[in-house]
Amino acid sequence: MADEKGQSSGKEPEVVSIKGKKETEAQKQAFELYYNMGAKRSLEAVASACNKSTRTIGEWSRQFKWKDRIVQKEIEETAEKGSVANAVLDVKAEYRQVIRALVATFVKDFKAGKVKIKNIQDFERVVKLDLLLLGDPTDRIAQENKEQVELSEEDRKAIFAVADSIRAEMNALKS
Repeated sequence: MADEKGQSSGKEPEVVSIKGKKETEAQKQAFELYYNMGAKRSLEAVASACNKSTRTIGEWSRQFKWKDRIVQKEIEETAEKGSVANAVLDVKAEYRQVIRALVATFVKDFKAGKVKIKNIQDFERVVKLDLLLLGDPTDRIAQENKEQVELSEEDRKAIFAVADSIRAEMNALKS
């Protein structure tokens, strides 16, 4: 297949050959149209869209095994989606490990007095974090988090340690 500049795009369209017959471009397009209709597939709709008879489209469907091809494409798409989802979960797990290490380092530095609230923006961020951890909205427009994240006991302890240290610092500032 060539792009607008006449160069090859690298991926040629699938050519189905059944009993020596090769699928024409029109037949390929009719199959793709049929496939993309999803649950509302009908040979009549394809025939109408392609300006062909329903009988011709039915023959193409039988000749080039459209139903078998659809099942195969759906299996491949499901497998592809599953592998992408697993890759995303793996990346998230790696990020969580890094974040836990950063939180642990931050708590240690905070307790050692290396981290201080220096301005109102830092204070606002701390207050928003506290509200967020309590499950309250942090902005005027509250948005529900549709995905619940389970925190490990280690994460909870680290978060509460930061919150306790912040509260102690705030009480010390009040005095």
